[in-house]
Amino acid sequence: MRELDEHILGSPPLIILMALLFGGAFSLVFGLVALVMEGVFELGEQAVLAGISAGGGFLAVAWWARQRMLHDDPGNED
Repeated sequence: MRELDEHILGSPPLIILMALLFGGAFSLVFGLVALVMEGVFELGEQAVLAGISAGGGFLAVAWWARQRMLHDDPGNED
């Protein structure tokens, strides 16, 4: 039976979906910080850019981990 990380890293659409969700959650947290600090929930430019950066970073690391997993797989002959 394959482990959960092998299922997740084995599916490129799932990696992209998780990166989008992670970036969205990161933007939401930035908006909530603005709510606590200023009393207004606002997804400003800084929150959106932080979400894009977080999603892009997640995507890069997950893709790197996927390549390592595929390279280290003894059953893979590529």
